Amino acid sequence: MYRAWLDAGGERELMRQPIIDWLAAHATLSEARFVYTAWLDAKGDPELVRQSVTDWLAKHATLPDAQFVYRAWLEAGGELELVRQPIIDWLAQHAALPDANFVYQGWLDAMGDPELVRQPVTEWLAKHANLPDASFVYRSWLDAKRELELVRQPIIDWLAQHTTLPNASFVYRAWLDAKGELELVRQPIMDWLAEHATLPEAQFVYRGWLDAKGELELVRQQIIDWLAQHATLPEASFVYRGWLDAGGGTEPIEEPLSRWLAQSGVDDEVDFVLRAWLEAGGPLDSIRSAAISWLHGHATAYEAVYITKYLARERQLPLEAARDILKWCCTFSSDRDAIWRLTQLGRHLLRPELAEDVLVAFEEVVSPLILAGHRLPPVGSGQITHGLSYLIVASHFGSGPKRERVDAILLAWLRHPQSYATDIRPHRNIQLLGYFQRIVDLVADGSLDLETDRVALERFLRWVNTWELHRKAYLRASIEDSKREHEAAGLWDIVRL
Repeated sequence: MYRAWLDAGGERELMRQPIIDWLAAHATLSEARFVYTAWLDAKGDPELVRQSVTDWLAKHATLPDAQFVYRAWLEAGGELELVRQPIIDWLAQHAALPDANFVYQGWLDAMGDPELVRQPVTEWLAKHANLPDASFVYRSWLDAKRELELVRQPIIDWLAQHTTLPNASFVYRAWLDAKGELELVRQPIMDWLAEHATLPEAQFVYRGWLDAKGELELVRQQIIDWLAQHATLPEASFVYRGWLDAGGGTEPIEEPLSRWLAQSGVDDEVDFVLRAWLEAGGPLDSIRSAAISWLHGHATAYEAVYITKYLARERQLPLEAARDILKWCCTFSSDRDAIWRLTQLGRHLLRPELAEDVLVAFEEVVSPLILAGHRLPPVGSGQITHGLSYLIVASHFGSGPKRERVDAILLAWLRHPQSYATDIRPHRNIQLLGYFQRIVDLVADGSLDLETDRVALERFLRWVNTWELHRKAYLRASIEDSKREHEAAGLWDIVRL
C-alpha cells in the first residue's frame, strides 16, 4: 500500500507515521526494499529510513534487487559512506548485470569515487556497451571522471547503433564537456540534429558543441529554430550564452532573449546571460530593465560587480538602481572595483534623495583607502579627487552634519601625501571655484593651519595651478581675499593667474 500510494504521487506526509510504525516491525524484510525506494523516490527525508536501510543492508546487501535501494538512496542525497561497502560487496557478485548501470550511475552522479567502480564498469561495458541505456553510464562516467579512454571505443560502437536516439544528447554533451575530440561526434551530432533539433533536450547538444569551440555555422539555423519554440525555458540560458560567446551576434537572438529575461526575473543565471550579451557588444538598452531588476535582487552579491560597471555609467538611472550600486559599494568596500563603481556614478552622486547613501559609501569606501597608509595607484588618487568634487559642490552637503562629514573626508585626503598630484591635468568638470573655496573655508574656520598644513596646502595649490587658464581666472577674487585674510608668505602665489 505504501509503495502504491507514493508511486502514484500521493501526499508523502500522510504515509510518514504509518511507514515509521511498519518499519519498526518489518525493517529487514526483503520486501521492505519497495518501501525504501518508494519513500526516497518521493523525495522523503533519508533520515527517516537511515537506520532501517542500514539494518536491511546488513542482511540483503548482495541481493540483485538491492540495486534499487542503492540507486534510490544515492539519488535522494543520502551519504555515500552508508552504502560504500555494501555496493562493493554487491558489485563483487553482480558487476555485469544489465541493471547494474543504475548503481554505476547513482554512485557517480552522487560524486562517489570513480575508482571504486572503474573495474566493474569496464566489465559491464564489455558485455553491455551497446545497450541503449549504456548512454547513462557514459554520461555519468564522463561527468565524474572526465577520463575519455575507458569509454572511447564503447562510445564509438554505441553511436554506430544509436546515433539518433533522443538520449544520445547526454552522451554528446558529456563527451564534449570532457574535452573529447569534436571529430568523433561531429557527424553523429549532425544526424541527431536532423531528427531532434527542436527537442528541449537539444540544448545540451548546442551548449556542449559551442562550449567546445565547435563551429557555430554547423548549428546556427538549428539554434534559431530551437529558440523559436523554447525561448523562455530556464535552460535556454545556456543556449544564449553559448551563442553569444561563439560570436553569433546579438541581433538574431534579441527578441527571444528579451522574452527569456522578462520571465527569468532575478534568477542567478540572468547575470551570466547579461554578461555574455554585453561582452558580445549588445546594446545595454535592450537589457536595461532586466539588468536593473536583477541588480535590485543581488545588490549585496559580489557577482553584481560586472553589471554595475555598465549601469553606473548610465546617464538615466532610476533612483533605486543608483542606491543599489551604492549598496554594492558598501558591501564590498575593500574591493578594488568599489571606488570605480562609486565614482562612475558621476552626477547621480548629486541627487539629494541619495545624500545619506552617498556619504556612507564615501565613508566606507574612500576613507579607508585614505587612512590605510598604502600607496595608491595614480588612477586611484584621481578617482578620490574627482569623487570629492561632487560632494563639495552639492548644495545638500553644504551645511550642518553632512558638511562636517564631507569635510572630514576632504581634510584626510588633503593631508594624504598622494593627494592632488600634478602629473595629469584634472578634468575640466572639477576645475571649480567651489572646490578651491572649500579649502579656503577650511583655513578660515581653523580646520586647516597655515603652518602645520603648509605642505598639504602647497600640494593642493600646485594642483590648482595646472587648471586651464580661463578657469583659474575665476579664482582671482578669492585668491586676493586669501592673501589679505590668511597671510602666508608665497603660499597663494603658487597659483599663477
